[in-house]
Order: sequence, then structure tokens, then C-alpha cells
Amino acid sequence: MNQNGHNTYVAGTDNQWILNDTYPSADDRLQTLYLYNVATRDTLTLGKFYEPEKFNGEWRTDLHPKSGPNGKWVIFDSTHEGDGHQMYMINIEKAIAKATR
Repeated sequence: MNQNGHNTYVAGTDNQWILNDTYPSADDRLQTLYLYNVATRDTLTLGKFYEPEKFNGEWRTDLHPKSGPNGKWVIFDSTHEGDGHQMYMINIEKAIAKATR
């Protein structure tokens, strides 16, 4: 991983996968949510989320990704829809299975 964010191991993967995020980029304000495979050093982007300009400083929202207890889901915070801070959940089961083959 070449970017520091809020990282955590994905449950149920024997510490083979780390879930991480990035801070908004300076040029396009995109935050990346991704998985990192410890053994292969590969990254798998789960999504890129735009953080509107109005969410900055104390109002900034980091994605703070969390793995669900079974490792099949990722929960994260975002403002990408522009209406305020929301929580989102995505299924990563197929992505991990495909990347592990």
C-alpha cells in the first residue's frame, strides 16, 4: 500500500486482505476505497467517491471503511451524493473470490 488511510484487515480472510481508503485528491476530490492483497501486493479498487467542496475542514468525511463480521460486506461513510454524511454498504464477496483465483 502506497497510500495511508484508514486501514483494517478484512474479517474471515486470514489477514490476507486489507481494506483501506484515501483522502480526497487535491485535483478532483475523489476518495478511493480499495482492497490490498498482502501476499501479492495487488490492489483492487472498490469505488471512487467524490467529496463535494462544501465538505472540508471539520466537515470533511473520511470513508473510514469497516469490514462486516463475516468479511462479505464493507461499510463506509461518504458525502458523494451531496446531501450530507451517509453510511453505505457494498458486498465484496465476489470481488475477493475473483481476485483470489
